[in-house]
Amino acid sequence: MEILTLESFKAKLFDFQSHKDWKYAGDLPAVVDFYADWCGPCRALAPILDEISREYKGKLHVYKVNTETNPELAELFGIRSIPSVLFVPMTGEPAIAAGMAPKAEIKKVIGEVLGITESLIVNESRRAEAVMWQIFSTKLILGVILGGVAGFAWYRVVGCSTGACPLTSNPYISVLYGSVMGGLAAA
Repeated sequence: MEILTLESFKAKLFDFQSHKDWKYAGDLPAVVDFYADWCGPCRALAPILDEISREYKGKLHVYKVNTETNPELAELFGIRSIPSVLFVPMTGEPAIAAGMAPKAEIKKVIGEVLGITESLIVNESRRAEAVMWQIFSTKLILGVILGGVAGFAWYRVVGCSTGACPLTSNPYISVLYGSVMGGLAAA
């Protein structure tokens, strides 16, 4: 979550000095929290927006604007009470909500105004988990196979077939031991 100044607001959201009509400058939809440090409801809203920022990472930007240090930005949107949250879609006009809202309500507005539904976030999270599981299982299988080959090589090279092997004189046990060790090393 980034705190915007007047200049960063103009660069990332809307250069109101160059354009009369709303023209969003961002690359993702945005949620902008207008707050003040002394405001109790603003402090209560901050951790909720921080969670949303993490959950929707890569799908939207979450910004904060301090109305005490940037009164012209609050005035630009007619903000009379804080906290006020501005929802900025990629196209069209932004929507504003005044007052403290629970996380579920903010997520609902994100879905309705910004078009980012929770199912989209969950599906991408599941897809990432599936990819990670595939990588893990591939490493594990390769570790087991290579460990088995190493166990058999140990059996043949060290001379386990003659009974000189400290582990075992059974080739199957050597392969099994190598597979288990290879799998553990890969995991």
